[in-house]
Amino acid sequence: MKFAEVLVDVRNANTDTLFTYEVPKHFEEYVDIGSRVLVEFGSRQIIGYVIRISSETSYSGNIKEILDVYDFDKQLTEEQIELAKKISDETKSLLVSALDLMYPAFLKTKYRKYLKVVHLEKLDSNVAMLFKGKSKIEYNSSMIDYSSRIAKELKQGNLAIEYNHYTYGKNKYQNIYYVSENKDTTNLTVKRKRIIEYVSCNPGLTIEEISLNTNTSHFLINDLRKEGFLEVKEVIKEEDNLKRFQSSYVTYTSLEQDIKAKYDANKNKPYLLVTDDLEFKCKFLEDVISKTIMDNKQILILTKSIVQSFEVYDFLEKRLVNARIYCFNSSLSNNEYFDNYMQVKKGNVDVVVGTISSSFLPLEKLGLIVIFDSNDTAYINEQNPKFLTLEVLKWRMEYHKAELILVNETLSVDDYDNYLKNNYILLENLKKENNKYALVDLKKEIARVSPLISNTLKEKIQIAFNNKKMVALILNQKNYSEMVMCNNCSEVIKCPKCKISLSYNKNKNELSCNYCDYKVPYSNLKCPSCGSKKLSFFNLGLESLEEDLKKYYPDKKYLVIHAETMSNYSKYSEAVLAIEEQKVDFIIGTNLVFDLLNYPNISFVGLINSDNILNYGDYRASETLFLNIVKVLNKDGLGLVLQGYNLDHYSITLGLKNDYQNFYYQEIRQRNALNYPPKLEIMRLIIAGDYSKRYHAAYYFRKVFRSIFTDSEILGPKYTRRYQGMQLIIKTNDYEKLSKLIDEVKEKFKKDNLEFIFERHPKTFY
Repeated sequence: MKFAEVLVDVRNANTDTLFTYEVPKHFEEYVDIGSRVLVEFGSRQIIGYVIRISSETSYSGNIKEILDVYDFDKQLTEEQIELAKKISDETKSLLVSALDLMYPAFLKTKYRKYLKVVHLEKLDSNVAMLFKGKSKIEYNSSMIDYSSRIAKELKQGNLAIEYNHYTYGKNKYQNIYYVSENKDTTNLTVKRKRIIEYVSCNPGLTIEEISLNTNTSHFLINDLRKEGFLEVKEVIKEEDNLKRFQSSYVTYTSLEQDIKAKYDANKNKPYLLVTDDLEFKCKFLEDVISKTIMDNKQILILTKSIVQSFEVYDFLEKRLVNARIYCFNSSLSNNEYFDNYMQVKKGNVDVVVGTISSSFLPLEKLGLIVIFDSNDTAYINEQNPKFLTLEVLKWRMEYHKAELILVNETLSVDDYDNYLKNNYILLENLKKENNKYALVDLKKEIARVSPLISNTLKEKIQIAFNNKKMVALILNQKNYSEMVMCNNCSEVIKCPKCKISLSYNKNKNELSCNYCDYKVPYSNLKCPSCGSKKLSFFNLGLESLEEDLKKYYPDKKYLVIHAETMSNYSKYSEAVLAIEEQKVDFIIGTNLVFDLLNYPNISFVGLINSDNILNYGDYRASETLFLNIVKVLNKDGLGLVLQGYNLDHYSITLGLKNDYQNFYYQEIRQRNALNYPPKLEIMRLIIAGDYSKRYHAAYYFRKVFRSIFTDSEILGPKYTRRYQGMQLIIKTNDYEKLSKLIDEVKEKFKKDNLEFIFERHPKTFY
C-alpha cells in the first residue's frame, strides 16, 4: 500500500500543509513526487500536488483515496519542489503559491483530459477499441484498466493527451506561415511589404526563419498575422535525428584569451562578465554555450524583457548550428508555450531563452545559466511570492553544480561588493571612451525654452528630425511631483536620518519621510545647506513634459511609456511596433524606455532633469542614475543629452566614465553610515487592516524588534496609501530571527484579522 502526502491548492495559511491520501492500486504506477492529483478536500474536489510518497503513515484518522491522476508522468521535478520550499521559506509565502511558480498557466486549472489518435495504424488494438471510430475521446475513470497500455502508446507517439486545446504527446507541433490571398498591401510600410514578399517567395517557414531573413521583429510578423495578411498552419515538426550540433569555433585576442582562461580556471562561483565590447560578449557567450552543449548539458538564459529575449534568441539561432533552442515569453500563444514546455520536460532542448518566469523550467541537465542585465529591477517579482530572480538562479547553480554568468555593462554596488568579498569572479573587458554626450546645467541656462526643455535639447531635437530620426526623452516620474527645493542653491530638502527627499503634504502643510516617521512643518523651514528661506515646490512629471513638447511640436506624434501604458503584452507590442516602424517622433517615458532603445532610428536619449532621480525616496537613487547613464552611452550610435541642476554629483561624473570602482567607494561610505545594503539587508513589512488594530500591531512589532535585535535598525511605522497599512522598514542580517518574530506577532494579533505583507527584496518603498 502506498500513501501520498499532498499539498492542496487552497490559498490559506491554515491549509498550507501536507495531507495524507491513499494511492489506489490502479494509480500506483503513475503517482510520483510532483504528480498532480484530484482529491476530496472537505466537500470539494480540488487539485493537489504530491510532495512525498511512503509505504506507511503515522496518521491514524480516516484516509481518503486519490480520485484521479491528471498526467501520465509527473509535472514537477524533485528540484522544483525543493526550490518551491526554499522560496516559501525565504519570502514568507505559502508553499502552494511557490509551487505555482513552477507551472505554466495551462497546468494551473482543471482542464478536461482527452486522448487523441496520432497514428491509428500503429495503435494497440485494445486501445483502438476505446475510440469506437472517433479520433478523440475524453479520458475517464472507466479507462483505468487500460492505463499501462495508454502510457505505452503515448511514449511511442501513437497517442497524444489534449487538455482542452493543448496537445501533449511525442510529436512536436509548429506554426508555419503563408501569405493570405486577396489582401491589398498597397498601404503597408516598407518593412511589412518586405515580410509579405519574402513569405510569398518562401511559403511554409516559421516565424523565427522569417524574422532572421527579413531583419524584422516577431512583433511585426505577429501583427501581420493578426491583421490577416499572413495565415498560419499547425504541422507536426519532423525531427531530423541525423542533424547533430556543430560546435562553434571562435578566435580571441590575447587580452580576450586571458579572460577566457580565467573563466576556465575558476569554478564554483558566479562570474561577473562586465564588457562594453559587443563583439567580445557575443563570441565569449557563443563559445561557452557551445562547449556546454558539447558536454551534453543544458543552458538557461534569462533576459529582462520580451524584446531582449528575442534579440538573444535570434543571435543564437544564427550562431549555433543545429542547436535545439526554445524561447519563452508572454508573446507566445498558449499552444506555442505549451509545446515548448513539453519539449523541455522531455529533455529535447539545448538552450532556453526567456524572461523571469523561465527561471523555474524543469531543465534536469542544467550546466550553464546566463542572466543579462542582472542588476535590473525587472528581476524583482512584485507579485507573491516576492522573490529575487538572481537568488533563484544561484540556488539552481548550486543544485546542478552549474556555471552562472552575470552579464552587465557595468557593476552595481552589490556586485562589486560581492567581488571584493571573493564571492564572485570578475571577467572585465571595458575599452570604450564615451564622448557622445552633452551636459546641460539648468542652473546656468536660465533663459531656456521651458523648465524642462533646454536650448541645447531643442537644438538636438531639430537635428534628429532633420535626419528623420526619433528622439527618446526619459523622466522617471509619471505625475506632477511635489518636492521642496531651495531657490538659492538648488538643494532638495531631505530627511536628516534617512537621507531621502521629503514629500510635501498639502493638507497638513508639512514635509514627511517615506521611510521613517520624521516630519517637519513647512512654515519657517530653512534650507539646511545655505540657510535660505527661499524655497519652492519642484513640480515635474511626464505630464508636464508632454504638455511642454506639444506647445513647440504640435504636429509631431508621441509615444508615452510608463507602467500603465505597458501593463500587458498587447500594449507592449504596440509600443515596439510604433518604434520599429517609426510611427512616432517622440518616445517619452520612465525607465521602461531603456528596454526599447536598440533601434538605429533613435537619434539620442535625453535624460530630463537627470539628477532629479537623486531626490526620490530610495537609497539606491545614486546607483540608478549611474546605471542609467552607462546604459545609454553603451548603445552604439546613440547620443545622450543630460540635463540637471547638480551635474558634478559623483553618480554623473563617474557614470560618464563607467568608473564603477570609484562609484562603489563613494557610495559605500554613505550606505555603511546609514546601515543600507550591502552592510545590512533591507526588508519591508506592511500591516494592513482595521486602523486602530494595525496601528497597535505595528508599534508593538517595533517595540519588540528593538528589544531583541542588536546591530539592526527599524524605521517607521509609516502609513502607506498604496497598501492602506502601516509600513515598517527593517535593516538586519538576521533573517531567521526576523521571520520568527513576524510569525509570533501574526499569532498574537490573529483575532484582529490583520494582513501581514512581507517583502524580502523590496522594489520600492512607497
